[in-house]
Amino acid sequence: MPKRGMRIAKPSKEDFDEMLYYFKKQESKGVKSIPFGWRRVVWAAIILVDECADPTEDHLDWSPYFEKIHVAAEQ
Repeated sequence: MPKRGMRIAKPSKEDFDEMLYYFKKQESKGVKSIPFGWRRVVWAAIILVDECADPTEDHLDWSPYFEKIHVAAEQ
C-alpha cells in the first residue's frame, strides 16, 4: 500500500496497560469515559495492532501480508 501522510506511533504493551489502568481507575470512581464502553475501544486497538500492523515498523502501517490479498469489490 502506498505510503502517505502523517505517521502515527505504534502503541506498546505498556501504553495499553497504562490506558487500561486509567480507565479502570475512572470506572472505580463512577466516571463514564466513553458512552459505549471503553473496553471495546481498547481491546479493538490491541487486536488491530497485534493482527494488522506491520511488526517491523515503529509506526502504524498495514502488514505486508495485506498487500498480497485481493478482495473483490462485491465482497
